Amino acid sequence: MAEPSYAHFIPLATVANLTTAHLLAARLDAEGIEVRVHGEAQGPYPMTVGGFAAVQLWVLNDKVEEARTILLDAEVNDALAPVEFAEIATESPAGAMSQELKWVAIVVLAILVALVIFRFAALAQRL
Repeated sequence: MAEPSYAHFIPLATVANLTTAHLLAARLDAEGIEVRVHGEAQGPYPMTVGGFAAVQLWVLNDKVEEARTILLDAEVNDALAPVEFAEIATESPAGAMSQELKWVAIVVLAILVALVIFRFAALAQRL
């Protein structure tokens, strides 16, 4: 007589952070696969540095192959998708920051030049 097989959760994948884990879990959940997320990054005192940030996705043992196929399909689609927002962003955040720093430097330099001019004007009046 065959023993009944019980579905139980087993680890499917380990990802680098909690955000990625929740995105993948939502993708699997949308396909009707129940997912559990486990890791040190959850809880009242989250650990999000190095290996502690790793999070595991667990699915039922009878849904593992289907879940792997869905995640692989999502990864391939993401890799092949064109980047549509590249034309919108004309300069990188680092470039924007350096532009702001240039303006700050110009303002500080202008203030210093004005102080030097006023200082020389005050010295010239004393002589």
